[in-house]
Amino acid sequence: ARTLEVQGDIGKALTLFEDARIRALSAFRDGAGQSQNGVIHEVLRSTRHYAACIVDAIDQNPRSEWSKELGLLQLHGLVAESDHLHRGTLDKFAGSSDWIDIEWFMGLVLLAKGYSKVGDSERAWSTLLFALMARVRMFNPDAVSRSAVELANLGWWCATALRIRHLPAQADRLVCALQDAVTSGDIFAIETAAQNLISPVVPPWGKNVLATKKGQVK
Repeated sequence: ARTLEVQGDIGKALTLFEDARIRALSAFRDGAGQSQNGVIHEVLRSTRHYAACIVDAIDQNPRSEWSKELGLLQLHGLVAESDHLHRGTLDKFAGSSDWIDIEWFMGLVLLAKGYSKVGDSERAWSTLLFALMARVRMFNPDAVSRSAVELANLGWWCATALRIRHLPAQADRLVCALQDAVTSGDIFAIETAAQNLISPVVPPWGKNVLATKKGQVK
C-alpha cells in the first residue's frame, strides 16, 4: 500500500490500507500476534495512511465521493479516531524515546493533513505544532548541521502547514521563516525558527512520558 501510495496509485493503495487497517484492528482486539506493541503500531500506521490516502484521492479527483459532504464527514471521523489512537497508545512505547518521537512526528503531520482537508484549521495547526515539537526533540544539540532526513522532514512539515486555509495571525510568517531556514540549511536559523513556533505550545504527551537524550524530562 505504501509503495502504491508513493507511486500515486491512490485507488489501489486505499483498498490495501483499508484491508490492513481492518486486519490490524482485529488483531489488536483479539490480542493476537507475537508482539502486541507491533500490532498497535500497525493500527496506528494503517489508519493514518488510510486517512492520508483519502486526502490524496480528493486532491486527484475533486468530484469523487470523498469530496462530497458525507465523504468529508467520514474522513473527519477517521482522522479524529486516528488522533485518539495515537494519543491513547503511543505512551506504551515510552522506553524507545527516539522511535516514539518520530512516530509522533510522522503520525501527527499526516493527521494534520487530514484535518486541513476537512476544514478543521485550528486542530490542523495545533496538531502540526505538536509534530514539530516532537521532531525538534530529536535534534542532536552538538550537531553542526542538520541531516538530509531532518531537512526533508522539516520541509514536509512546512509544506503541510502552508496548505492550511486559515492559519493563526503571524503563523504564516513564522512557517515561511522556518521554510527559508530549511532551504538555506542554516542550523542556527532552523533552531530559532522552530523554537519561535513551538515555544508557547504544551504537548499532548505527559511530562513523564518522554525524556531527552540527556535524561531531562520535558
